[in-house]
Amino acid sequence: MTQPPQLPQPGPYGGYGAAPPQQPQGYGHPAGPGPQGYGGPGVPPFGQPGQGRGRKGKGKVVGIVVAVVVAVLAATGLGGWYFLFHDAYKDQPVYRAWSAGVAEAGTGELLWRTSTREGTPENEPVWGRWLTDTHYVIRTPQTVVSYDLATGEQAWEFPLGEGPEQCPSSLEHSENRVALLRPGGGERRCGTLTVLDIADGEEVFTQELPAIGDDGYPEIVNQPVVFGGAVFVNTRHGTHVLDLGTGERRNEVPDPQAECYDFRHAVFAEILLVKRACGDDNRNYGHGGELRALDREMNELWAWPVPEENGEPGTLRQVVSADPLVVEVSHSGTYKIWHVDPSDGSHTELSSRDHGDLRGDSQTYRTPCTSDGVGMRDCQAVAVSDGKAVFVSKSERVDATSWEAMRGYRDTTEYYNQLVAVDLASGEEVWRTELMEERSLALVEADDERIVAYQRATRHYAPGMVVSVDPASGEISPLLPLDERTGDELRVPGRVDGYGGYTPGMWHPGGFFLLFSQARQPDGNWYPETQVFGKAS
Repeated sequence: MTQPPQLPQPGPYGGYGAAPPQQPQGYGHPAGPGPQGYGGPGVPPFGQPGQGRGRKGKGKVVGIVVAVVVAVLAATGLGGWYFLFHDAYKDQPVYRAWSAGVAEAGTGELLWRTSTREGTPENEPVWGRWLTDTHYVIRTPQTVVSYDLATGEQAWEFPLGEGPEQCPSSLEHSENRVALLRPGGGERRCGTLTVLDIADGEEVFTQELPAIGDDGYPEIVNQPVVFGGAVFVNTRHGTHVLDLGTGERRNEVPDPQAECYDFRHAVFAEILLVKRACGDDNRNYGHGGELRALDREMNELWAWPVPEENGEPGTLRQVVSADPLVVEVSHSGTYKIWHVDPSDGSHTELSSRDHGDLRGDSQTYRTPCTSDGVGMRDCQAVAVSDGKAVFVSKSERVDATSWEAMRGYRDTTEYYNQLVAVDLASGEEVWRTELMEERSLALVEADDERIVAYQRATRHYAPGMVVSVDPASGEISPLLPLDERTGDELRVPGRVDGYGGYTPGMWHPGGFFLLFSQARQPDGNWYPETQVFGKAS
């Protein structure tokens, strides 16, 4: 198995190089393809444990130094600890990268944050997030709320049912309308559909969906889709298609005994993808079948039959991109990311992993998709840009013998990773982002022009930073370094969403970054929170 790249050897001042930096250091160049060429074995930034221990004459000196430090900290209060360790880590590479980013791009201040209401259920998930030109809209189990992006002022609120609702919403909005599934039809069933106008918070319509067969109601995994003036709601027995503006049916209630049926839908820009399955034994899983692409007039662009392997039907799990087509498929418990040419069915394998591999020994990159998640677009650790699939490498822990790693923190970013680009045509690795101790990157979004990623804040006082990655070279440049004063508040990033997986946040073209995190409340529990950063006006 290929070993992870080793960190470059630190210089005597804790950074990389032979002398302390005189100016903030820039971002450098991408590491290039492959794991080779990263230098010698990494060593702890503060020396090997045990060096110098037990030498005669050293104990008294160490004791005097410790006594002086304790006295100083006692005199200055707990703030002395922050001062001591915060300044010590200003020489660390990840802090210097943030400092260079501030010099180049300025600082993104915390403009506002969502507040947790009293009586909110513990760890309640978020079941929908949408951005408009000027507002951020969020759905929790009890309400849908719109906030002004610049000020955080609440624009409107749409209450949901009295009890918590745990049903999915459309990822996209069309004509400012979103689809919300709501409880109905029994336990864990989502048989009620509401279409909401997120421009003003007005309800467009709400209606009960009829069952398809004996138990054909939408479930938690059936994410609705809005596209081309219609809303598509999947069940295990077929799909409801309704007019987005009136709720009128656009199709007949599907026959539950039909040999083939539409199993999943997903929207990618101007393309609607339809996963079609056949056979009674596929009602829950959608094995085999085909993937179809439709335009806004519902004209078929292409159809790709999911191939068998060794006589076993393949299963289309997730779709990363529609044009070019990049999918996750599985055969016999092996999950693979393929680039597919739907015109002839040929494909290039980009990555693979064993489904039961909890430790990740069988995979090169971080698990790219939530394979059994909601809908067909649940891939947080892979994106497509400029003819490449961009993966997130598996996180490697900072040397476990180092002083930092010995402190026992489990929720710290004492890990580092890279973004890795793989050519869609050849399946060969093209570049890796520069390797940097404690720099942990997560994908936010990507197109052919750039990749947006979040460099997570560290426990060692390096604030978070939104960065842009050049899809041609892997070179990193700053978009929005987050305010240093908020560093302590960003140490538990994560998305508590009903959809599963980890997504760090959303980037708005107006220069706003919405960071999804968890906040500890006075009751001792952690609650989902959104923090909105931007340049102060």
